[in-house]
Amino acid sequence: MDDRPLDFDACTSYFGGDHAVMLAALEQMLDILPKDCLSMQRDIDEGQYHSAAIVAHRLAGTLDMVGATALSNECRLLSRHLDTSEIVARRTLVQVEAGIMKVMAQIHSYLHRH
Repeated sequence: MDDRPLDFDACTSYFGGDHAVMLAALEQMLDILPKDCLSMQRDIDEGQYHSAAIVAHRLAGTLDMVGATALSNECRLLSRHLDTSEIVARRTLVQVEAGIMKVMAQIHSYLHRH
């Protein structure tokens, strides 16, 4: 998984240069990201692969906003694996969850400084 720092300048641009809006969005991400991870895990455990794939795709878009491109691509890969192999999907989910924990740490650190 890519360990490069997130691109908060690009994130600010994504929100039209409004730093306050971006900060509010980052706060929401800290709430949404772990919930989405739990939701994907539950959906996979219950055999609801289509639902898990939708969450993975939504996560990919969210992660793109902060420049977490490698992790976003991993989420898209997870979505595709859910259509073909539960074992590979579970392995990919573990990688995605670890990456999301890193992203959350970077967001938290950024918010703490601003």
